Amino acid sequence: WQNATGILPLCRPGGFCKIFYIAAMQLFKFTILKLAFFFIIGVLLGFCCNISIETSFIITFILVIVLYIVYSLKKTIAVSKVIFGLFTYFTFISLGILIVNIHNPLNQANHYTNYSYNFGLNIPVIFKVKEVLKPGLFYDKYVIEFIKINDQNVNGKSLLNIQKDSARSKLMVDNMVFTKTSLKDLTPPLNPDQFNYKA
Repeated sequence: WQNATGILPLCRPGGFCKIFYIAAMQLFKFTILKLAFFFIIGVLLGFCCNISIETSFIITFILVIVLYIVYSLKKTIAVSKVIFGLFTYFTFISLGILIVNIHNPLNQANHYTNYSYNFGLNIPVIFKVKEVLKPGLFYDKYVIEFIKINDQNVNGKSLLNIQKDSARSKLMVDNMVFTKTSLKDLTPPLNPDQFNYKA
């Protein structure tokens, strides 16, 4: 049965789902919410898919040009609202992917991974301690931000392991450190229960 307003009551099976569906459809009448929804899809795709910054920039640029052409034609000839809407949604998905790529530190030109170093030799390194992590059995662990490597200005974060030594004072957050050391690739944890920083 239906009440006087014609809306199924919440207690009836399917009643809540119907109200939720109606509310969602009412919200999607607002254009800004539709665009935000597709932009968020693009951001999620940017994190999930490995799309290069060059590819995402080219696709976004092409979609913006096509969207502008479709918008211009919409004024002169009958272009379907569906076609215009689809290009708008694809453009916002592409924008979301591009924003993720732009903010990815690995895509910055002066990120330390974009330089080649001789990993076997000790090289001068200047870094700043950003975070003190929970120590392991044999090492104190820190998150550091590189400032200079081998006299090159760089940026980017890395994990620093320092062998435990009771005679040496521990590093604190915001400590600036100059040292000569060899850079090593992270090794996966020996214990399967440990957090894998390499992943």
